[in-house]
Amino acid sequence: MKQHAEGKLQTLERFMWPGGSEPKPATNQNHIRMYGHNLCPFVARVRYTFACKDVQFQEVLVDLNDKSEWHKEFNGGMAPVLEAPTGELIPESGIQMQYALDAAAPGQGLALIPGDAIVAAQMRVKMADFDKKVLSHLFGVWLSRYQDLEKVDDYVSVAIPYNEALCPEVGSDKWLMGTDEMTLLDVYCGAIWDFFFVHSQ
Repeated sequence: MKQHAEGKLQTLERFMWPGGSEPKPATNQNHIRMYGHNLCPFVARVRYTFACKDVQFQEVLVDLNDKSEWHKEFNGGMAPVLEAPTGELIPESGIQMQYALDAAAPGQGLALIPGDAIVAAQMRVKMADFDKKVLSHLFGVWLSRYQDLEKVDDYVSVAIPYNEALCPEVGSDKWLMGTDEMTLLDVYCGAIWDFFFVHSQ
């Protein structure tokens, strides 16, 4: 695994890196780098935002069942982690999504933030509500691997109705904010829904 990555460290090529006591790979001095796992919905949120803003980045896949010591020391082994070409590490998917928005040149990629300040504020309120009403209930379901039926029932009774209310435009050509263009809310919620759909099959 490690030997296959050596020639890719300063490129945009994706590679896997071992965990445990293996040190962090040399910093990519040419591009922003994201450490994550391909089944993590928070990694997907950031990946989708980078793609929407057409911001290039290198992805390094790590084993979250065998977390590296450097990773645990930085943020407890949570994913994703962004690494700047300077070597600075950036935690938390919400901050990383904002980085992608800020890193894009004016007019680059999709706008994602509505031009109307009120609509943009309403979008951010819905993002916060989604975390409170969906993720807070969904974590228990995930961590129990769907075996804790009380947590499953709790999710179904609270989060499912909220998800349905969040999507009044289903069947239309509108996005979650009722807009003609995708917004950050679609990325924010869609990554979680994708993950939950895959794991519910």
